[in-house]
Parts: sequence; C-alpha cells; structure tokens
Amino acid sequence: MSYNLTGATSGGTFVLTRAGGATANLVTGGAATTVTPQNTTFALAGKLYYAASGTIGTATPTTDYNTGLAFKPLLPSKGCVYVWGLTSAGALKLVQGPFVDLDSAGAWVSPPQFPPIPDDICPISYSLVRAGSTASASGWLIGTNNFTGVTGITVTTAVDLFAMPSVPQTS
Repeated sequence: MSYNLTGATSGGTFVLTRAGGATANLVTGGAATTVTPQNTTFALAGKLYYAASGTIGTATPTTDYNTGLAFKPLLPSKGCVYVWGLTSAGALKLVQGPFVDLDSAGAWVSPPQFPPIPDDICPISYSLVRAGSTASASGWLIGTNNFTGVTGITVTTAVDLFAMPSVPQTS
C-alpha cells in the first residue's frame, strides 16, 4: 500500500469519512471486546466503497489479517499498534504491529511501528496498546480481553485515519 497521496486520484487508498462518524472516533468497547464502526466511505486502489455501520459488525477480530493466525499476546513491559481496516465488501479486519519494549514507567523505549498493510484493506483507524509491568504474565489478547478495566493495560482512543501516516502518534 502506498503511504502518500501522489496519484491519489488514479489509485489511492484512503478514508473519506471518520470511522467513528462525525463526532466520535472508532469506539472500542470499554469493558468489552467490541468496537463500534460507523458508516464509512473509503477508497481502495482508487475505487470508492461504502460500508454501513450495521453491516460492518462489532466483534473485534481474533486473527491477524496479515497472517491468518491468532494474535500474539501482548506480554508485560511491551506495546504495539493495531490497525483496523475494511475490505471492499465492508468486512472489518485487524492487523498487529511488532512488539516494542516499554520502560519501567510504561513509556515507549522506541516508537511503535505499523504492521504491513495488505493491499486489499483500507486502514480506517489504529490503536496503541501498552502492557505495563503489572499486566498479566500470560499477556493481553485483543479480541479476547476487554479494552478497559484490565490491570496494567492501556489502550489509546482509536485514531481515525484519512491515509496511513508514516508513524503512529504516541502523545
């Protein structure tokens, strides 16, 4: 996927509406494992698509769209970025970035990195997740564990996208 808008009118991949609607970001489910995407207009390789909120679904995927395998658990003192995307059929997909170390205060030792984005999804939002030193030794698992109310876990408010930035915002 291209990360710039050069030639966007002849093949760009970008979002034309906020994934969370006019007044809110993609809403993660709080003390649940669900998300609430709203009506979303987006382009994949220059072709325009529309996904109605009622057809996108709310269950957080439990497999990484890049690998087809279950997500890797986020262990204590690690963090990563998750990118939410839509297929041309409006199916919600999720990809997991590489793990990055956190310091003793739970801050990023180095900036988190985006995962590779498959060409057949349009990234609509991303979330940063940090598992502090007090997180469960068995790890936190997106799609299985709640977004809030979990000891040692910090999930940022989802960041809606127009196009993929080069790096995630961490502050």
